[in-house]
Amino acid sequence: MGLFINKDNNYNNNELVIMLVLNYLQADKHDILYVDIKQIGYVLTNRFINPKTDRVLWNNIKNGMSSLIKRKSDSIKTAGEDKNSYAILWRDSKIKVDPKKDNFTVLELWELQKIFKEANQPFNLLHFFVNIVCTINNKTKEWHMSQDNMIKCFGGSKSTINDYLNQLENLQLLYVYRPNKRRTDGTFYNIINSYGRFKDKDKVIIAANIYIEGVECEDITSKLDRRSIRLRFNAFVGGGKKYKDNQQLINELYDDCIKYNKSLEYKPIEDKENGFTYKECLDLTVFDKYKVVRITKQDEDEFDRLIS
Repeated sequence: MGLFINKDNNYNNNELVIMLVLNYLQADKHDILYVDIKQIGYVLTNRFINPKTDRVLWNNIKNGMSSLIKRKSDSIKTAGEDKNSYAILWRDSKIKVDPKKDNFTVLELWELQKIFKEANQPFNLLHFFVNIVCTINNKTKEWHMSQDNMIKCFGGSKSTINDYLNQLENLQLLYVYRPNKRRTDGTFYNIINSYGRFKDKDKVIIAANIYIEGVECEDITSKLDRRSIRLRFNAFVGGGKKYKDNQQLINELYDDCIKYNKSLEYKPIEDKENGFTYKECLDLTVFDKYKVVRITKQDEDEFDRLIS
């Protein structure tokens, strides 16, 4: 049996988990659903939870129910003296997901329990997983969205998004297809990754390749770590000891600095925090007093080919 949730939900992490469980537990023949924290915890973990040994999980469930009561006071009430039991009026359409009318997505119970058994911060990760699953095309079983757009749609930071994606891949709940290609339309933007449920891996690859075939692109055969080059350049200018009497290391840095400056011709550095783009080449005159050996014309031509 699946766990239903509306795609246009605006629940926080704790509330979303509770709503998934409530829709899983409800029976259409009953107008009122009675649940308690232990019952919700059992659905999440497939074991009985304890308020002392499972304090974080217990409190998150309790906090989720408390905030839902504030938002849906006409539909959810506390029941019992311990205030750990609840009565849900199921006729309320704001609580119940109607598969015939609502735009919804479905999670499997094993997916939810796997996250709560093995993941870090399972409430947060489950919410992200629901958001990702909601974007997947039902026919192709795949979708593609940049991490920048994920941040805009789901919130968080790039490091957080990366962490969630890595966790879901390791749990084999999500499959991410990385084409390692870039556009050849002059922008040289990388082709964004495609993703889908891990069980649909083969369909994700097929759909991703169909999408890629419609874009003029080429394989990425060389990646320049501009941040590393700039840091090494700054260390050199600042009198870094490792460059003293080390002509080979200076030559290597000089070559990389040339590549760095060339790379700015096709893809300037973007300062996303301050909202502007700039081309700030490294000052190669600092190498004038050293007997640097320039990269060969063949090397220059090859690098030009890669970035052009």
